[in-house]
Amino acid sequence: MYQSLYAESETLRLERTTALEELGQKKVRIRQLLAQSNANPRALKEAKNEIESLKLQLADYETELKVAIDDKKKFEDQAMAEKSKAMDLLEEKERAENEKLMLTERLEEATFRISDLTAKPLRMRRNKWEETTKSSKVEEIEIAFTILESPLIERGEKELTLRMIGTNKEVLGADNDKLSDSDKLYSMKKDFTYDGKDQKFKLTFEQEESYKPGTHYAELWSDGKLIIRTAFNLE
Repeated sequence: MYQSLYAESETLRLERTTALEELGQKKVRIRQLLAQSNANPRALKEAKNEIESLKLQLADYETELKVAIDDKKKFEDQAMAEKSKAMDLLEEKERAENEKLMLTERLEEATFRISDLTAKPLRMRRNKWEETTKSSKVEEIEIAFTILESPLIERGEKELTLRMIGTNKEVLGADNDKLSDSDKLYSMKKDFTYDGKDQKFKLTFEQEESYKPGTHYAELWSDGKLIIRTAFNLE
């Protein structure tokens, strides 16, 4: 539609230019006829006819010019409106892309939220498990926790990594001397199906070596990120 209006306005502009050229030619012709009118009455009559014709032609050109001007203004207004609309759509698209990027980053960075993490050193006594702080008596460590509901984490098969940290910062059960960022250093792993709701877990860690007196830590990791840790002391 806008191209049609523009083409029409251009056509009228060219016609106006042509009309002005014809007007100039007719003015010359009228002056010539007026110059001959004193000697030739017929030239005067012809000049009057040319003048009347010229008046009618000028009236038509004025009407066409007004229409052309109105159409051009309409075209410009519509073009500005479309440009403004296009800018709004572009800004909206950029906002949507930014929001999508931010959401993607949030989803990529999202990790489990865990609460109620406990690590209890246990020993068997009289066929019953009980807590103990005696390092020489510990037979296993019970790690309990709750994974909280999160809409940001995709449902499906997941894995948690447990790291039991000894008094010398070693990863217990990982057959290493010092703590490292390597993914290979862990005490045990827990595979589970995440359903998006609160889920309670209880893990049991055992080792053949005796525990040492001092502060120990139980850490939970996911996708190479530390989520939570808790400490327990042995005598």
